[in-house]
Amino acid sequence: MSDDLAQQQLKFFEDPGVDHPPPYQYSVLYLLRRDIAYCMGDDPSSVKALFPGVMGILAGIDLLAKFYAGSDSSSMGRRFRHFVRRYFGPLSSREQEILYQLRNALMHSFALYAYDRRRNRVYRFELCDGGGPLLDPAGDDRFRVHVRTLYQAFLNAVEAYRQDVQRDEVLQVHFAAMFPRYGWIARGLTLHDDSPCLLSEAARAGEAEAQGKGGGAAT
Repeated sequence: MSDDLAQQQLKFFEDPGVDHPPPYQYSVLYLLRRDIAYCMGDDPSSVKALFPGVMGILAGIDLLAKFYAGSDSSSMGRRFRHFVRRYFGPLSSREQEILYQLRNALMHSFALYAYDRRRNRVYRFELCDGGGPLLDPAGDDRFRVHVRTLYQAFLNAVEAYRQDVQRDEVLQVHFAAMFPRYGWIARGLTLHDDSPCLLSEAARAGEAEAQGKGGGAAT
């Protein structure tokens, strides 16, 4: 593994418990995990911010699935299912699909209802604060999801994937392909009021290119 790739991995998997005031170049995963932890709160019997917390977990799976696949152009659903099959297991194909439909319900509709047009199937979800099985069928088309269990499964998946990337050369190639797009975000201070602002690496690259050509947007 090259020194550059090793540094990228250290940045990407940085401990979200370590505080870094801006300006700083933050790992996207660091920010996600930090905000998810805030939403989950410290009380194991309840969740501080239920919908944002679960949405953050599902967005985190989306992010890691890109890195695992080494692509952001293949089927997003396939990437999602492949990642949870590898790192949330043992899950059946049916359970992988249920998690993916939960992702669709929340991320697309901010609701607990999804409809799979290809299979003409309805999914209804219940989110439970406490512990319990990750997925608990509650009827023919209704599924109970225990959020604390989902959260712990996500944390375990992050660590397992981190270890795999360190020793698997194929995953290292995939990681290196995605890091420039999805690896980190720079958070600086605005020129006007010193309030924090976020800037992706892609935006920074575009800014640098514009400056190199003589600066700024055309007016």
